[in-house]
Amino acid sequence: MTGKVAALLSAAAVGIGALASAPSAMAVSCWGHWCSGQDPMATGCGADARTIAYRDDIVGARLELRWSPTCKAGWARWHQYPRGWNMGTVPYVIRTVQDTGYTQTLDLGVGGVDDNETVWSPMVYSPKHGIKAEALVSCGDMTLFSTAMDCAMNGKISTDMK
Repeated sequence: MTGKVAALLSAAAVGIGALASAPSAMAVSCWGHWCSGQDPMATGCGADARTIAYRDDIVGARLELRWSPTCKAGWARWHQYPRGWNMGTVPYVIRTVQDTGYTQTLDLGVGGVDDNETVWSPMVYSPKHGIKAEALVSCGDMTLFSTAMDCAMNGKISTDMK
């Protein structure tokens, strides 16, 4: 009987040691208000993030609102698809906007985003207030249709407030 107990205790100690030495998948370097203005990938908040709102009806791109339950923060993410002959929609700013007006912005400059590139804004801590993702786009490109669509949106694309 004592041999079995000793074997069980030994196995449990080995298991606990393995758990203690394994790196945490949820290790983050910020939490709460400290996350506002931070990079979600650099802080580890992107590890458990999920898309809670998106716009996929944009010519050549996808705008997403991402949320990390661990960090209680959200951010805007833009993925640029290959443009081909159509320049598509090119953002010069993406931002996360809280319903209070508080905003975190990534300025992309005149060049915008390259094909197949994904970029994101800094985070906004927002456990109780609504947030949305926004992209400011140049009004018009090389096609008449895209120019009409971009200008009709007044140069701003956004997800629903979540």
